[in-house]
Amino acid sequence: MKLFEGIEDRLDLGSVRKNLGKINEIFIELGESLSDVKNRRLFKKAGYETFKEFIDQEYNMSMAIINKIIRVYKCFVVELDYDEETLKSIGFDKLVEVASVKSKVKDKQELEDLLAVAEEVSVTSLRSKVNKIKEIYKEENMTVEERVFEYLEDSLCASYNLSKKGLYDNMLIYLYGSTVEDIKEIIEEKKKALIEHIEKQCEEQE
Repeated sequence: MKLFEGIEDRLDLGSVRKNLGKINEIFIELGESLSDVKNRRLFKKAGYETFKEFIDQEYNMSMAIINKIIRVYKCFVVELDYDEETLKSIGFDKLVEVASVKSKVKDKQELEDLLAVAEEVSVTSLRSKVNKIKEIYKEENMTVEERVFEYLEDSLCASYNLSKKGLYDNMLIYLYGSTVEDIKEIIEEKKKALIEHIEKQCEEQE
């Protein structure tokens, strides 16, 4: 049965299902159709309350994958107007990586440079470059409070020779049995002292 027969003739779910394993061949067409269904809320015409319900029942795919398909289509076709041939030559997996840092690069030129790199390197190498961009962006945009907590986390892990998971596991054990009021009071006192300590260090370094 064609889901949108009489409503959206161009959406052929049967064809989509047969080709889901060939994502690199259909991601643009699929992104266009799914964006249309989501934006125009066509899933309600077919009796579904939510877009997720529609995806679960008709596509049997994770929303994570569906969101990546829509994001790639929106980023490179709708917003940046790249042609289908160019995008398919780069490949879906690489475009997912590049799209994840669209809001973190300085300008369109830097994004285009990254796409040019994507054409030449493996997904693994591209992901490494993308992760560096994310790290730089995070470092440049961290608040004072975020820097404090990162410093504190690293310091405690090093002092007690624990992984981050080990640190949080021990914190849970330490906090067990304490009242909420006691915990809040201790946290506020230590937080204030820590911020003062870090600010003093920063002043000494200047």
